[in-house]
Amino acid sequence: MVFSKDKLASIDKYIEANFPQMLEDLRSLIEIESVQGQAAPGAPYGVEVRRALDRALEIAQGMGFAACDGDGHVGYACLPGKDRAAADGEELPYLATIAHVDVVPAGDGWHFPPFKMTEKDGWLIGRGTDDDKNAVVITLYAAKYLKEHGGLKHDLRVLFGCNEENAMQDIPYYLSHNAEPAFCLVPDVFYPASNGEKGIYAVTVTSGETDGAIVSLDGGTVSNAVPGTAQAVIKSDRDLSGLAVCAGGESDEPSCGSILVAKGEDGWHIKAVGKGAHASAPAKGVNAIGLLVNWLIDNELLGESERAFFGFLKKLYAGFDGSGFGLACKDEIFGELTAVGGTLHKVGGKFELTIDCRFPGSASWEEIHKVVTASAEEAGASVAINKASDSYFIPTDDVRLKTCVEVSNAVLGREEEPEVISGTTFARMFKNAIGFGLDDMTEDMPAFVGMLHGPDEGFSLNQFKVALKIMILALEELDKLDLK
Repeated sequence: MVFSKDKLASIDKYIEANFPQMLEDLRSLIEIESVQGQAAPGAPYGVEVRRALDRALEIAQGMGFAACDGDGHVGYACLPGKDRAAADGEELPYLATIAHVDVVPAGDGWHFPPFKMTEKDGWLIGRGTDDDKNAVVITLYAAKYLKEHGGLKHDLRVLFGCNEENAMQDIPYYLSHNAEPAFCLVPDVFYPASNGEKGIYAVTVTSGETDGAIVSLDGGTVSNAVPGTAQAVIKSDRDLSGLAVCAGGESDEPSCGSILVAKGEDGWHIKAVGKGAHASAPAKGVNAIGLLVNWLIDNELLGESERAFFGFLKKLYAGFDGSGFGLACKDEIFGELTAVGGTLHKVGGKFELTIDCRFPGSASWEEIHKVVTASAEEAGASVAINKASDSYFIPTDDVRLKTCVEVSNAVLGREEEPEVISGTTFARMFKNAIGFGLDDMTEDMPAFVGMLHGPDEGFSLNQFKVALKIMILALEELDKLDLK
């Protein structure tokens, strides 16, 4: 695929003219702490998420687009297609993009203010600069370019989701009130494209009442990550100081695999040190909760009422492939199943555990739920589903997918193929959607820039411009296809 010099020059000129305002619009979104909160009238995911949605719609309206708030679930801006006049009232197939205005909590470890956009050495830092408020701005400015340069024959909707970081309940609401898009671009991954995602099974498991040796237990902060630390306070008449584990020799900082033991007034304080990682790639980490659970079991430090539930935990933390439950499986497209116990807390007399399982197309969430529920009930525990959906896959010969890949490769000067991912995006919620950008996985990241969902999340100014160019060209090329 080759683009004319005039076309590329037109886009470059537009980007340079609009770039200062793009950054200001992004800044205004970053400053809204749009973490899911308590539902309120017109704000089903909390007032701060609603504020971010309203700001996105305000930007769209300032560009001259008609906008709809979607009752606070999925808002959108509309660019009517040139074929609409000939439709005589008939509902036409439409192109769509979707980004999300909600973000994960800031968490600890930031060196920059998480909800103030910082610009440093060609990078933007702040929660949402990479996931996913950058995409809100890029999709809007892509639509603005198209509006100012002749439009499209198909209708275009620029969608803004509000519940992507949690249960994605916003999309079913949208689809119950609107037709499916003919094709939807989800700029929440990388280039050239993601054409499939593993299935997701995320649950909370709650034990029965216990009154044992454990005074408190806390491990992990989010369900979709391998926790790097876990700690507990336990009652025991034994001297536990000799049971500490010093992994990797002595040092000022405890290394991965260490178990630290100290005597306190309220009991023995135990801390396990692992290595954090995203739940989609647990082999890159070491689960600190698993270290703590196995240490407590191996040293026979549990009370009678705790042992059954910890037997369930031992199955979970036997590995990251679900083999403890007999769930291990894999296929050629998606690879192997992964299962992560991301958080474990003692709340009152009960333990609350979250499990994040990503699985290939050879399994279904119903099958996994049946196995996990049976094992939990044996341990006197209950299971509540937070999120569950099977894998999705767009074949590599799909003309719409191929078109987007060709655009990406042409702009970036590469010859790459789409990939399936273990992560979850809005793409799985639609019948016809792919993950498309915005990250350039080949770009070197300075040490002061963190990853999405982590401290000091950042995105490069250069990639911001490149991603906008790719989005404009991809929408124009998709518009040339016969979408039904």
